Amino acid sequence: MIDNNLINEFKIADISQIDVKKTYFHYTSIDNLESISNYGLLPKLGDNSIGVEKSEKIFFTIGQKGTLVLMDSWIKWIIAKSILELSGIKKVDKSIYKFWTFIMKLKIRPQFIINFITKIELNNKIVKKSAYKKMKKILDNSVFFALDLENGVDFSKKDVDEVKSQNFDRTFLKMLYSYDSHVYEQQMEFWNMHTYTGKDIPKSKLTLLKSHESFIANDIIRAMAKSSRVNIKKVLPYLNEYLEFLNSTDKVSEYKLNNSLNGKFVTVGIFTFLFITIMAFFTLLI
Repeated sequence: MIDNNLINEFKIADISQIDVKKTYFHYTSIDNLESISNYGLLPKLGDNSIGVEKSEKIFFTIGQKGTLVLMDSWIKWIIAKSILELSGIKKVDKSIYKFWTFIMKLKIRPQFIINFITKIELNNKIVKKSAYKKMKKILDNSVFFALDLENGVDFSKKDVDEVKSQNFDRTFLKMLYSYDSHVYEQQMEFWNMHTYTGKDIPKSKLTLLKSHESFIANDIIRAMAKSSRVNIKKVLPYLNEYLEFLNSTDKVSEYKLNNSLNGKFVTVGIFTFLFITIMAFFTLLI
């Protein structure tokens, strides 16, 4: 639930009343609203950036197409890292995630195994539904801001994507990045933009977005998808399935959904994680 007093601290606009093709979008947790109200958006390395990004930045997308593409890619990333979050203990999962990002940047690594397992995950209905559930929880507790940014002042369109600049396997990145991404080029793309390192965005440059009377990020995504000319079903299949999942969870209780997924997913995940870890161990010995 969003505190109305916090909402009133920001400029507000309905998603239907802005130029969604050119707007810079950023989503963040509702828990951050009080800090943003006081200090603006501050650059930081989030939990998912550990071992992946090198410096503190604020990420954003260009236009609603950029946002929809980001969501499709972000869902795939959640699916791919699902087996690294089996303990349910944040500190433990964080350490495992950091270890695996290190493994994946080694010159000698079990990459064919990693790619094979990732492909299996991306096509596994149980794993995908578990990821959609996680995504729903994230976006049900997030809001979107429109950012008033200036190229050359707040960011550079020629800046480098720090993931693509590192030794991550390109086949692996192709599986997780946008359908038309240039994974062999280091320049960042319209769906995965960021500010200059260490650059904050003051509150005066932020507009809190809503769709009708809802500020919830999932409702913003639904509104974007509805008005977009992108063939979501064809080019953003994971986002398309996620939107269908949202419609289904409007009718199915969370309790029933949790019970139908958790046991099966943990069983599949534990065996997969143990297999990859053993392979990584032997690779490090070579």
